[in-house]
Amino acid sequence: MKNNPMIKTKRFVMAGSLAACLAAMIGVGAAQYFDMEYFPITAVKATASSTLVEKGRAGTFYSPEKALDNVTATAWCAASGRSGGEYIEAFFEPRAFSGLALLNGCGGSKKLYFENNRVKEYALTLFLKNGDKILKKGTLSAKSCTDEHPAVPNRSGHCYLEYNVGGEHIDFGKPLCLRGFRLGIVSVYRGSKFNDTCIAEIKRLSYRDSAEADFDSEDIRKKAAVEAGACD
Repeated sequence: MKNNPMIKTKRFVMAGSLAACLAAMIGVGAAQYFDMEYFPITAVKATASSTLVEKGRAGTFYSPEKALDNVTATAWCAASGRSGGEYIEAFFEPRAFSGLALLNGCGGSKKLYFENNRVKEYALTLFLKNGDKILKKGTLSAKSCTDEHPAVPNRSGHCYLEYNVGGEHIDFGKPLCLRGFRLGIVSVYRGSKFNDTCIAEIKRLSYRDSAEADFDSEDIRKKAAVEAGACD
């Protein structure tokens, strides 16, 4: 994959009234749209089955850490031509997850997104704090790059994975206390130009802290409390 610029991004953080205004702008209720948020996964040890290396670029340019750096313009990419059987794995201090939010593909721009492979079918292994494992399988979208934000002009042209804009969710159905995960690639959507399979960003999907949002419903407050106790 060539011509992938490093585009600097900032995390878009909203609270209270501004978030409520955004919900009104896009025509959905606050409880419907803002029930969960995307959070960076920090203090991570990340590895992968392989990593794309390109001439003239550092060997870490597409390293697995790039899918966990809270920057959608960077990405982990498997070695060129590889897809099924490849994986990215991350371990961290145990924390509560209600799911994963991810931007599947190269997020530097919508053009790069479609030029490179994206994951189609996946096998996700969740490593729980108590030593158990859970396997989840599914299919991701071929079109999860959103380069328009309802409240913020996108001057850099990157794909979003910010505050419930862009990307997609893998919902766990209930809060789980995780110490790690492995996201395995089963099949891919082929890119229009490059045979490189990339994942731009993976984040923790979590219910809002009710103390941060006075417009949260009672139902969301209860779910947030259950999630908060998942690692007790």
